[in-house]
Amino acid sequence: MEIWLIEDGGKTGPHQDYEVRSRIAAGRCDAETPAWYAGIPEWTKLGEMEVFRSEFIAAEPPPFVVPMEATPVSAPWGLLFRRFFARWFDLGVYGAFWWAAMAMAGADLRGLLLTGWIMLIMVVPWFALEALMIHRSGRTPGKWLLGLQVVNDDGSHLTLAQAGRRSFRVMILGIGFSWGLLAIICQGLSLHAARRFGRPLWDQAGGHRVNADKISGVKVAMLVVVWGAAFLLQSWITFPYAAEILIRQHPQLRPYLEQHPFYRGVPASSPDETNGAR
Repeated sequence: MEIWLIEDGGKTGPHQDYEVRSRIAAGRCDAETPAWYAGIPEWTKLGEMEVFRSEFIAAEPPPFVVPMEATPVSAPWGLLFRRFFARWFDLGVYGAFWWAAMAMAGADLRGLLLTGWIMLIMVVPWFALEALMIHRSGRTPGKWLLGLQVVNDDGSHLTLAQAGRRSFRVMILGIGFSWGLLAIICQGLSLHAARRFGRPLWDQAGGHRVNADKISGVKVAMLVVVWGAAFLLQSWITFPYAAEILIRQHPQLRPYLEQHPFYRGVPASSPDETNGAR
């Protein structure tokens, strides 16, 4: 939706609806600001437009809401960092539980680590679960701890179909299936899009936004402790197998890897393999 505004006695635009919301949040527009978009017969006050009415329900934001001080063309760095850490907290904790489940089920952990598609196998179930959580509450554990909530531009909750499409886009465009270099490239492109358009591509395409509440110190401490515990758990489970793979490929690393506190050795698949490793 392209919207024209009357500001300081002159016409400006066209602006996208999320840009107008950013102007409202920054105090550059108010409920009396005249606006027009294709389809309405005349200039109308922003406060009387259905699409922006929710922005003026209260004279000032509730005490638990942090106004998003975004410019019309970029998202604030604080919000971007919170979204980044919330995303990777969720994936880190989920990954630790996934590897623990594989170990308890007696899976071949060495074989899993050598599987090229292992990250895809891991993350698909998570994004299905994430879509359900976003649909139900707009939050995941990481977003809850960092005071974030995903909603539609009109403030409504996402339908399950909307949440599913959003999670699918994040899995591909946002983290590149969490595959090494591809994940880094996708994160960089996502940052560029968020700074250019005010939100990442998956929210831009779906018409969603992320609301930010004040960050609780207790919740931040919980995030650090749980994230650290998840990292240690996953490392304790996978390091011995990863170390044995590295030793077979680079025997000169054995003295260094065997000194790691999580190294405890794992049995080779065959006597020949044992001899080769030694």
